[in-house]
Amino acid sequence: MVDLKETLWISLRDNAWIYVAPVPECLTVLCIGQKPTDVEIKGSGVLTFLSACTDYGNTVIIRSLTVHSVNNTDKDINQPLNLTHDCC
Repeated sequence: MVDLKETLWISLRDNAWIYVAPVPECLTVLCIGQKPTDVEIKGSGVLTFLSACTDYGNTVIIRSLTVHSVNNTDKDINQPLNLTHDCC
């Protein structure tokens, strides 16, 4: 048994967090290209964020993970090799 005074956050995969909130807590979620959203959490649950979002609370700042990958390969990037085989 644990007597919590503040919200406990446990990170999961894919921008999700388990929370246990001993008292209701208001969070502000900021995502690129969207208006700020206020969310109230209470009790326990799982909170999942979209990519490129930041969550601000009284005692926590949570940033979602963003993965960018670039593939710069082209078919013509490597010159073809001329391998002639003349055995006779």
